[in-house]
Amino acid sequence: PASMLQPERALLVRGALWLLCAYNLGALARGPSSQPQRLGSGAVRCSGCSMEAEEAQLEAVKALPSLEGKKGTWHLYIHKLRCWLPRELSEEEAAKAGDGEAAEEVVRPFLLLVYDSEGNILSCEPPKVEGEADTKASGQNLLCTGEDPSLEKVIDFLFQARQQKQPSLHARKSVDRRNRAATLPYDREMSWCDPMGAWWVQVMQRPKLIFVGPDAAKYKPGRPTRIQMADTLTAHLHREAAAYIDLQSGALPKEWEEESACEYVGACAPILEKVGIGCTFAPVPHHLIQLLVRQQIEPNLRRRAIQAGVAEEVAANPIAHLPPVLVDGIPLEFATHLFDVTAALHDSNVWTSLPPNVAYKVSYVLVRTMGKDGQEKRLRAQGYGVLASNEETGEKVLELHRTEEQALMALKVSVAPESEQQGVDGVRCLFVSPLDCPFEDLDDIDRYGWALGTPTAQALPLLCQMKMSEEENSMNVTRPGLLDYQWLEVACQALVATQPQVEQHVQSQEKGGKVQGASFDVEVITRASKGALEQITATVEICDLLNNNPDESSKSDK
Repeated sequence: PASMLQPERALLVRGALWLLCAYNLGALARGPSSQPQRLGSGAVRCSGCSMEAEEAQLEAVKALPSLEGKKGTWHLYIHKLRCWLPRELSEEEAAKAGDGEAAEEVVRPFLLLVYDSEGNILSCEPPKVEGEADTKASGQNLLCTGEDPSLEKVIDFLFQARQQKQPSLHARKSVDRRNRAATLPYDREMSWCDPMGAWWVQVMQRPKLIFVGPDAAKYKPGRPTRIQMADTLTAHLHREAAAYIDLQSGALPKEWEEESACEYVGACAPILEKVGIGCTFAPVPHHLIQLLVRQQIEPNLRRRAIQAGVAEEVAANPIAHLPPVLVDGIPLEFATHLFDVTAALHDSNVWTSLPPNVAYKVSYVLVRTMGKDGQEKRLRAQGYGVLASNEETGEKVLELHRTEEQALMALKVSVAPESEQQGVDGVRCLFVSPLDCPFEDLDDIDRYGWALGTPTAQALPLLCQMKMSEEENSMNVTRPGLLDYQWLEVACQALVATQPQVEQHVQSQEKGGKVQGASFDVEVITRASKGALEQITATVEICDLLNNNPDESSKSDK
């Protein structure tokens, strides 16, 4: 109670209580907060809108004419694009940024692609704002926030009202106003109703054809009867269930109706049900991804990224488009285990604890049943591993060389000055940043949950084969074969497992003496044979090739 306080403090307390009451009365007059809220049923609405306004908006969507035939089935593909664009500035960042500034961080943008079963690809016609010139801007179907599109963004893009801000100067990377491709996306706010009378964008109310299917007439405003969804990780599921069957009858494959891997289906279904629109899963046709997304949209966005200031070596990195590890003939269990052992190698300290400038000969024997008579044959495999690292850049590399001569050449390169270093043919496991990792690997890591090392700037394994091109004086980068992958799988485990034994062996040598050859046997696991788990014995032998080579002994000592 204020009566228990000193007069000065009592006056302050009364003033604070009076301000609090005034604020609460003002808040009641203004209405609820305009922050989006997620309801327990999965619906999303802006609490700044009254229930009457929300229902009116839903009724407006219901009042749209129902689209018939193949146009009545829409498909929404939420695709993570294989390119890098500057991250979209938040409102706080944009307020602090100066003119012409943009986020230095680059992200993979998301594309919200809407198309119907007739082959028409849709976007939004820009609404006409009274008193302003016509604009060629379209709906916000490209999101560069660095996060997966939220439920609010998806529903908002399909049919909910969008309050869209006009682009501000800080959202432009280029000062050349004629260069529209250099204009970065800008922030937009979502709400269920339009209290400000601002710019509305709705695919259903203002459809715009950006790719027209055969014999397609101009789209008119309308409401589909069904929306089928998929995202990057689920677009390939159950394609064989119905090879692009005619869905006009309304019958859907059982696999599609029961599929729950795409989280957007379960989240959007309750909202779409309110306006009489069904929501299920459906895969994305392979040719649509290849012909439209891969060959048209993504190349254009890479050019736009360079114009927006993204470094060319990032925007047009050829390594980013290597084929996947998980190709035909590579079992999923084997690829998963391969990432497990490379993650363990990354987190180990073999680069600092094992003797430097030496090769590690890793050999193992596989027992295979071959021939019609089912005879067992012993297959011996071996290779030379070279560990290389750079403390300044944080680079870590494990190289595989099939012959001793190649391993010796790789060691010569590792001790030579950087200006004299040349490429050496061989298989490599490099740990890189996401910008240097193939998009196929990035998507498979998300899809299958493959293990990665402790998060650092360079923790993603890049498994590749490098071959020197004498004509072009450059390195050709491709993917290894199954046998090379298996050697990497075995070598990663063997080097980590023998680390204590090798350290003990080095300490037992005379102080200042050279590392002598020694071999160690360890048990490792391989899944290269059809994904089946197989335990084998691997032998690791230290090969001090530089010191044992008379021509290189003096150079190594220096």
